[in-house]
Amino acid sequence: MLVGFDIIPELEYAVTYPNISDKICNDAYENIFFFNERKNYSEAKRNALIYKLYQNREIKSYNLTEWVEYYFKYDFSSLLIIIMIIVGLASSFSIETESGMNLLIKTSGAVYKTANAKLISACTYILLITIIFSLFDFFVVKYLCGADGFSNPLYSAYMFRYTPYNFSLLEAAVVCEAIRLLGFIVIGEITVLISALIKKTIPALCADFMITVLFMLCADKNSLMINPINMLSPYRMLEKFDCRFIGGEPVLSIYYYAILYIVMIILLFVFIKFAARSGQGA
Repeated sequence: MLVGFDIIPELEYAVTYPNISDKICNDAYENIFFFNERKNYSEAKRNALIYKLYQNREIKSYNLTEWVEYYFKYDFSSLLIIIMIIVGLASSFSIETESGMNLLIKTSGAVYKTANAKLISACTYILLITIIFSLFDFFVVKYLCGADGFSNPLYSAYMFRYTPYNFSLLEAAVVCEAIRLLGFIVIGEITVLISALIKKTIPALCADFMITVLFMLCADKNSLMINPINMLSPYRMLEKFDCRFIGGEPVLSIYYYAILYIVMIILLFVFIKFAARSGQGA
């Protein structure tokens, strides 16, 4: 059974993979001329990028890659991290209003300084729990599934046969965790923002969970990456070619959304500081 259903199909895939990448390259090469003739330069640039990314691919060494799907699609730890973020940060500002410390902070002129300290602490907290859970997930998969071949290209795993990225499997895992971290930070900042707007901890906590559930429901119905829950499954951006245009140039989606979320994090940082300023006067 092991030989018939596990090793042979994967070995066949590893040997014949150049046929897949070569076909993608040939189609893209033809499309470049097709769209240039019709002066559709955006599509021509898109296909030129495809041709550049998929050419000269091969799988030089063979390893079983069943573990790849288990690792990249495992998301229970994301749910635990979200719960820890909400519970840990929901009282970031509301507790000051409840205890009367907000007036002392305002009169001492330390509103922005306090807000900065809280945001840095929140980001550090999110970073630490993300690293802890990521390492736990990695070592569990490594030892339970016998994961190896981390230096192999991402496309050596069948689920990523159409990926435009030339990362190794280990690099892809790190990139996915970095993208997840951006999503967690946005969720954390939304939690802190609600705490700054709502003056009571329990109502703020309830609002956080309601908004998170709404995000989850919307994530099931569409793939809008503006929804931070979708950023917690970054393997979807790795599975196939997808790009956005910035200044007329195609940019792979994972880089585009990473930039977008960094901008969102900065904007939320500013909103939280203004909300904290107005909240301290309550």
